Amino acid sequence: MQNAFPRLTETPGAVRWPGPGLGEHTDSVLAEVAGLSPDAIAGLRGRGVI
Repeated sequence: MQNAFPRLTETPGAVRWPGPGLGEHTDSVLAEVAGLSPDAIAGLRGRGVI
């Protein structure tokens, strides 16, 4: 992960949150955006698609 740039002496920057983890929102996106049911998502996961 990159650090805050530029580095200032009076007001140093900091990384407060690295962002969501890989795949953290996969189920909610597939359900809400793609309209897939929990069974369909489980099927994709079972076949190794996701």
